[in-house]
Amino acid sequence: MKKRHVLVDYREPEDIKLILRSRFNVEETKLEVGDFVVGDTVVERKTVKDLWNSIVDRRIFAQLRDLSHFKSVLVVEGTPAYWRDLAQVKAVYSIMLVSNLSFRVPVISVLSRREILGLLEALSGLTDKENSERPVRKLKRETMDDVLENILVQIPGIGIKSAQVILRRNKTLCKVFSNPDLSGLSKRARTGLLNVLNYEYKR
Repeated sequence: MKKRHVLVDYREPEDIKLILRSRFNVEETKLEVGDFVVGDTVVERKTVKDLWNSIVDRRIFAQLRDLSHFKSVLVVEGTPAYWRDLAQVKAVYSIMLVSNLSFRVPVISVLSRREILGLLEALSGLTDKENSERPVRKLKRETMDDVLENILVQIPGIGIKSAQVILRRNKTLCKVFSNPDLSGLSKRARTGLLNVLNYEYKR
């Protein structure tokens, strides 16, 4: 049986690449989005620890936006027991719902790296022949609206929805950072933005 082709980000662990070589022709490259590309599908792999860290530092929103430009899947590797308290569980499942419902990026949980092989094989079987010979390589060009949203979601308390509300009401970052209209925002989002605007640099 002819092996299918998979693009793998060169920064992925060697044991994953070794597992994939048993069933795929692996091409290592630098991927701007995701960790694997099978046909026309981009796959982002996160361990449970990676996912939690990306939630804490809010990188997850920019990553989901990038993934949403493609047919893509977010794969979470590891046991949910890593999230030890109710607050963590709530935050993780909230992000999973946002990924599925707002960004249209499905989330699939796997327990082991061996299961990732099975997932990629399933994807390769669903990918039509024409697209499988021409895998996705480049990220869709980011718009200025994306840039403005990405800046605001770095602020603690502000997610993508709050960023969009702020920008729709204020139009420019100059207005946001000088005399913002904060109506329609949650208390958490208002507090997060005002804390940043009034913070004095200490370094």
